[in-house]
Amino acid sequence: MAKSIFPHDPKHPNAPKVFISYSHDSKIHNEWVRTLCDKLRLKGGANAMIDSYAIEEQNHWNQLMVDGFEKSDKVIIVLTRKYKSKANQINTGTGFEVLLGTNILRDPKKSFKLILIKKDKRDCSLCSQKRTVSSLICN
Repeated sequence: MAKSIFPHDPKHPNAPKVFISYSHDSKIHNEWVRTLCDKLRLKGGANAMIDSYAIEEQNHWNQLMVDGFEKSDKVIIVLTRKYKSKANQINTGTGFEVLLGTNILRDPKKSFKLILIKKDKRDCSLCSQKRTVSSLICN
């Protein structure tokens, strides 16, 4: 059995598990996401995880993403223009995560699990009413 990507914290055993999905846009963007994850851990009381932290626990990227989406209580998807450009490319990590998110979004019992955020309000608008993650990202 594979080790969980969410480390056990004996001080906070019931902390919500939060996986953050994002595209690797730039070093600055990656650092912003890392800071978000750290703040959720330190100030938000969440057991937050991003790929660069989790890869130490799980060495297969696709399995890491599946575990992040399936074993978390919440999934934060950081929406940017680069995320959108990769969203429909199934051969990218972002494209694979979009498929995972779309499956959750289409299930009324699980759709509450997704939290879509925009790092910058200029990144995109959420205009579509379609029930896919990629349709919610950017025009």
